[in-house]
Amino acid sequence: MKNKKLTVSNVNTENLLRKYKLPNMKNRHPLTLSGGQKQRLTIAAAEVLNKEAFIFDEPTSGLDADSMHLVSDRLKELQKSGKIVIVITHDYEFLMETCTETLMIDKNKITTFDTKIDTKSILQVLKNEGEA
Repeated sequence: MKNKKLTVSNVNTENLLRKYKLPNMKNRHPLTLSGGQKQRLTIAAAEVLNKEAFIFDEPTSGLDADSMHLVSDRLKELQKSGKIVIVITHDYEFLMETCTETLMIDKNKITTFDTKIDTKSILQVLKNEGEA
């Protein structure tokens, strides 16, 4: 098997750390960061890889409201730059602020929602989650 070279974007890491409100953390070990700081660092690191598609699983886990809005803005910027951004979340506020389309998979059934039109339907689905 041939080794693949990991390529990163030419992004200015100092600027990226500022965008994620982590400029004073660059010399700290990741394990010394708070949960929210680790979460933002993980998303920033993904952004550095400059892939065509990103999948984020519960990206708001451990984030306060300000950090949630920051991550939302960064993911929307990735999308605007032509990247495919897939988010797995139970966070209704984040979903509505960040996502343009919603896909729900439940018991082998796929339902799609437009977050600009189907807000009540999405909220109802999330409220009923886990009910038999």
